[in-house]
Amino acid sequence: SRERLQRLGYFDEVTIETPPVAGVPDQIDVNVTVKERLVNNFLASVGYSDVDGVVLAGSVTLKNLFGTGKELVTSVDTSSSNKHANISYVNPYYTTDGISRSFNLYVSKIDAAEADLAAYNSDTAGASVTYGIPISEDRSISLGLGYEKVTLEVPVTGAKVAQDFVAAYGESNGAIKATLGWAHDTLDSPIFPTRGVVHRVTAEVAVPGGDLEYYRLTYAATACILAAANWFTGAPWWSFWPLAAWGVVLAVHYLIHKSRTVDESWVAERTADLHSKSYDAHHIDRIAEDFGGKTADREKK
Repeated sequence: SRERLQRLGYFDEVTIETPPVAGVPDQIDVNVTVKERLVNNFLASVGYSDVDGVVLAGSVTLKNLFGTGKELVTSVDTSSSNKHANISYVNPYYTTDGISRSFNLYVSKIDAAEADLAAYNSDTAGASVTYGIPISEDRSISLGLGYEKVTLEVPVTGAKVAQDFVAAYGESNGAIKATLGWAHDTLDSPIFPTRGVVHRVTAEVAVPGGDLEYYRLTYAATACILAAANWFTGAPWWSFWPLAAWGVVLAVHYLIHKSRTVDESWVAERTADLHSKSYDAHHIDRIAEDFGGKTADREKK
């Protein structure tokens, strides 16, 4: 019972006491004491990059909407090359049997040429509904159905693979997507787990009736190593987090060091290499021009 309450994610502490009932030899009381955590949050961020310029992002997460246990999440982020907006709503107890229902709406706009990735633009909009069905204490399956509309704009100098796609299927396509998933989750807490594993298998199929038909199978796994770290070191489980933070600091230091070693000779060498391998030379020329390097001649096959 304590673990079930902890896995809800609403409580910082859960304590259960079982004092015997006075005057009755074979009965006990079950007293549950919980300390509620703040689960609703608002996030806002501002950043800047040479490619995207000013990057703005924000989200509002209501994980216990009006005290009902339902969840509402809205998020928006925007830059010169990427714009995304998403809203989702989850009712974890849609039925008394524990079946959940969620809705998701999203739109996105990508200018890949602005991000120096490739010469194309894409506009995406979609909606979906998903049902989660528990089949045991720590296993569940999910069934979903959604629709997604994607519009591509590819210039003459765009990537050949994108030009071939538009030539074959057109600039605007819609897909009806059906999903089937299976999950096995034994984490003892969704926020700071100390033990357990998560396995997720998801199959996505674009069914007949839309403009595109395809299938995709994904698998994801997470294992909590805190218990193993505690067994090997004898330290408490929370000691893992300072080590993880130190690893992040080292990774950031490495990335900063690598970025400071980029010069014009590296750009020229990298540009020549991309010219020889890429189908899309337009954005490569832009990279060379932006960094003041000279564009290498494309190798002739």
